[in-house]
Amino acid sequence: MKAEDKLNQIAEIIGGRPWGVDKLKPRVYMNGHRKDIKVFFEFPDAAYDPRNPADDDYLGGDKLSIFIDDCGQHPNWYRGQREKIAKQYYPHMLAVAAIGCDEVDFAKTIMDDDEIEINAALLDEMSGHLINGRAAKAKAAWNAAH
Repeated sequence: MKAEDKLNQIAEIIGGRPWGVDKLKPRVYMNGHRKDIKVFFEFPDAAYDPRNPADDDYLGGDKLSIFIDDCGQHPNWYRGQREKIAKQYYPHMLAVAAIGCDEVDFAKTIMDDDEIEINAALLDEMSGHLINGRAAKAKAAWNAAH
């Protein structure tokens, strides 16, 4: 799949806006925050030629980035705010990891399921399985959490 198509697919599933695929800085910006907060998924390991797209373009690993404009608060306040915001995106993180493993239907299931509250332990377990290509174990952990 071409990088642009993959980025559009990710954005559609997690509800964001794709950006930067033509600049070799692919990102999916997430909406719904104040003007002083920017939240996006970036793909720092992307390896493709935007001038010559191929069917096997590689977006690479994903990273959730959260930026809060300086407003004079103590550094611990910014850290706490970033942690609160990151927790809101646990399902999105898992969905992006699932898409990276070509588990698009599982990513949609994650995003559509309101019954499970994803905590740090479940995020760590499932993302570890997905990153290492063990989608079946990630699905088993998801089902066990129900």
